[in-house]
Amino acid sequence: MTQAHGKDFNLWLGKYAVAAYYRQAEVSDDIEMADVTTATLEDHAFLPGLTMGGINLEGVYDSAHAAVLDDFAKTAGGEPVIFTPDAAALNGRAKMMVSKRQRFSQSSPVADAVAFVYQAQAHGGVDHGRILHIGAETAADSEASTDWSASSANGGAAYLSVTAFSGVDLVVIVEHSTNDSTWATLATFTTVAAATAERVVVAAGVTVNRYLRATWSTPGGFTSATFSLGFARR
Repeated sequence: MTQAHGKDFNLWLGKYAVAAYYRQAEVSDDIEMADVTTATLEDHAFLPGLTMGGINLEGVYDSAHAAVLDDFAKTAGGEPVIFTPDAAALNGRAKMMVSKRQRFSQSSPVADAVAFVYQAQAHGGVDHGRILHIGAETAADSEASTDWSASSANGGAAYLSVTAFSGVDLVVIVEHSTNDSTWATLATFTTVAAATAERVVVAAGVTVNRYLRATWSTPGGFTSATFSLGFARR
């Protein structure tokens, strides 16, 4: 058993790496339950319904983060989220979603640091997956593969957060393989030309093979790109 300390969590909200500004992050993933208890039953019975989740963040104000906070406070649009409960690493567990802001508040207590709370609802559910890439790159390449032990047959979702980019363009894709040798494209993100974030959904019913990896290429050239990429089977 390997335990983890909460101080090591990582968080990408849209195109921003923001863990350094938060002291608590909570991801929820709930299923509504309809009570179907009837006469003659001795115990309550429930029928699973719709899923619902989100993310709650508590942070400490920092002037370097002020512009990001303003963006969060003004927009109710969806922002892709990648969250790891411990230090992010290749093949590490991640919770991912497209979040829509539900609440933003900021307080300035006279005897304490300025703090804020950000709460967002998951639009389309919470995905439970793994990290396929994290860090900076300066040339086209492929990441080491991750072994998921078996294939799955219900599609999935790929999440990309590009926090820094210099150059003309970058094409990031998720590939899958049955044998860790022959690879095929599974998901392709919109060509990167600046810091950005995106979720790409692999349709239900599509087979996702056992092995996965991130690959990136550049038709026009790039100098550097810092990005995190996660994938979840459904």
